[in-house]
Amino acid sequence: MDFRSSTIFIFFCLFFLFFTTTRSSVAQAEAGMLSKNLFIGMHDPEVRSLQQLLNVDADTIVSESGAGSAGFETDFFGKATLAAVIRFQEKYPVEVLVPAGLNAGTGFVGKLTREKLLRIRTVNIEASAPEPTTTKNKGVATTTQKSATVSTEQALRKYGNDLATAILAYTKSIETYKIGHLLVDTINSPSQEKIDSLGAFAKTVDSFAKKVSSISLEQEASSVTEIHKKISESYATQADTLNSIWSGRSGTTITAESMMRYNDTVIENAKVLIALMQFFKDKGIRFGAGEAGVIFNRP
Repeated sequence: MDFRSSTIFIFFCLFFLFFTTTRSSVAQAEAGMLSKNLFIGMHDPEVRSLQQLLNVDADTIVSESGAGSAGFETDFFGKATLAAVIRFQEKYPVEVLVPAGLNAGTGFVGKLTREKLLRIRTVNIEASAPEPTTTKNKGVATTTQKSATVSTEQALRKYGNDLATAILAYTKSIETYKIGHLLVDTINSPSQEKIDSLGAFAKTVDSFAKKVSSISLEQEASSVTEIHKKISESYATQADTLNSIWSGRSGTTITAESMMRYNDTVIENAKVLIALMQFFKDKGIRFGAGEAGVIFNRP
């Protein structure tokens, strides 16, 4: 069996997978709101929806007062709307301009601009939903609404950046092991040095698994709890499997079958990380170039 072609390498190329995945978007669920291309000179009900979305952000308001301002949106795509769209596009260049090969806003509301507008709308709806709390008044439970101090998007973004920072530091720390080759060479030409390296690697994975498990989730990020739990468990399983392989060796010899068990844990880990990437995409969260969480972006 040629372990050099083994899917053990999945972990190390995981973050390139999103380049080959098909595009899907939260915006598809709301296609009826902005379903067509919009441009200057148009008279269309969807222009009103466009202006409403732009007016949510102080940076992209159509007008301070009068026609096009908040509460007075119109069906006409005029110069004020054009200028607001350009500001919006240039505020989110990575998602709106770069994929289209542009370096400046055009004011034309195509697919990329519509999708970003609707993703932001989805996040704003979730973030503005108050959290119910229950208090007792003379023995009677009363449910009230509690305003969140941290938005859902902010909390999820913090979690993604914290996890990504840990993963990036971990992958850098294990570069010296050249783990793919180490596993192959330990099977094909075992030695005490390679076994010792395998044992050290097992300890590194175990330490990292504990670090992932210790990453805290703010209450507003509770929607990612289940996925985070699976990620923590997948790394813990990797560590347990490696420790089992190392402690169960016969001298300096390990079996191909035992390595396949580890290989299976890597595949499961890849699956849950891809699930997290899809989670962020479904939530309309895309990390900027300066954020560690950019490794979780999917097209």
